[in-house]
Amino acid sequence: MKRPLVVLSLAWVLGYFVHGWCRLPATAYLLAALVALVGGGWAYYQWRKGIFITLLLVGVCMAGGRIAWVEGHAVTALSPLIGASAESSRSLPVVGKVTSLPECDGDRLLFVLDVERLRVGGKWQHLPQREPVQVAVALSDPSQWRRATQIKPQQTVAMPLTFQRPPLPRNPGAFDYREYLARRGIHWLAEGKSLSDFRLLAVARYHPLYWMGEVRNWASETVKRMYPEQTSGVMRGILLGERKAVPERIEQDYATLGIIHVLSISGLHVSVLLAVGYRGLKRLGMTREKAAGVVMALLPLYVILTGMGAPVIRAALTAGMVLLATLLRRQQDVLSFLALSFLLQCGWNPHVLEEAGFQLTYVITAALVIGTGSLGDTLPLPWAWARQALAGTLIAQGVSLPFALVHFHEYSLLSGVANLLFVPIVSLVVTPLGMVSVLLAAVWERAPVR
Repeated sequence: MKRPLVVLSLAWVLGYFVHGWCRLPATAYLLAALVALVGGGWAYYQWRKGIFITLLLVGVCMAGGRIAWVEGHAVTALSPLIGASAESSRSLPVVGKVTSLPECDGDRLLFVLDVERLRVGGKWQHLPQREPVQVAVALSDPSQWRRATQIKPQQTVAMPLTFQRPPLPRNPGAFDYREYLARRGIHWLAEGKSLSDFRLLAVARYHPLYWMGEVRNWASETVKRMYPEQTSGVMRGILLGERKAVPERIEQDYATLGIIHVLSISGLHVSVLLAVGYRGLKRLGMTREKAAGVVMALLPLYVILTGMGAPVIRAALTAGMVLLATLLRRQQDVLSFLALSFLLQCGWNPHVLEEAGFQLTYVITAALVIGTGSLGDTLPLPWAWARQALAGTLIAQGVSLPFALVHFHEYSLLSGVANLLFVPIVSLVVTPLGMVSVLLAAVWERAPVR
């Protein structure tokens, strides 16, 4: 077996469907995995065969057991405490920790709050463990907008909130917001009337999420100052993944052309960071191994800075493994690295497999790794770079078509041409120059004035 991790990844997908069909408890999957290991070990000892089927069965049991365990623990401790209050729309004093990068959406501030305790019936009730809720706070005046920039991850805060259940979809096939949040362990929405009721209780200043939140705010403000209003929104989307900063008309135009993905942090951005950082450090005189080590250390910081979405985690994990192989002077098997990152993400949160972005990022990347070289060699073009670019576009468009129709019920016929023309400009010119401009701004603003 040259690629056992690929077999386990395929088995994980199969295990997801098996669990959806039979709904066994986690212990049953564990016993089945032990039986498969013992049986497979005996078959290999006797006939030197059976590794593939053993890996397949173990992978199916791993997936089913992990999903069953997560579903069995997906309970909300808030329900018995705020059930009556949610129905009467009463605000309850809450203490919790901010755990996401806050985002402004119109006149509201959005963030995830891990609730530690709340006051019900005149008494403070402590939860057995912190429970995340999606919070939206109204921003009514400029002073509150300024205060919103001071809210960062890993702050312990207190404020009154009104709780309600996430809405169910109104039409068949519509986006299910309740299910989307449940996959992240969130079962309640909470609304605050004003930031004037917000109190800061404690700050974990040395936590990476806290100071990366400060870096993100600084980078966002820097881009605002450097570019005109509409351009700054697009650049914040491209460089920092701030989709809500992009003007609605421009976002709709990008969606119509099928290039909306350039406004979301994805493997494209990690590839640009990898190329700019690795090649730049080598030009400065670093060895290949040292340059790989520095860039590998920067990847987790970039993931945190850009919001830790599934595509950027996938790209960072895969790129990190490639860099580690370079550092250790080992063979680079990108397909196995991709499979390992898939297993790590699904093991952490098995429900991420249900998300369109997660499916697209792995299926398209795997198809590109497998087929770009072979298809490119068959295309009748005189330039190697043109053959590879066209092959990558054809593969990406063909593979993404069924997923786009299933999840979004639409597909842009201009997508292939637009990606072929536009993505190289964004990846080779706009994104690298944008990153460099922000870095230069950091050096310029901190340089001493003489």
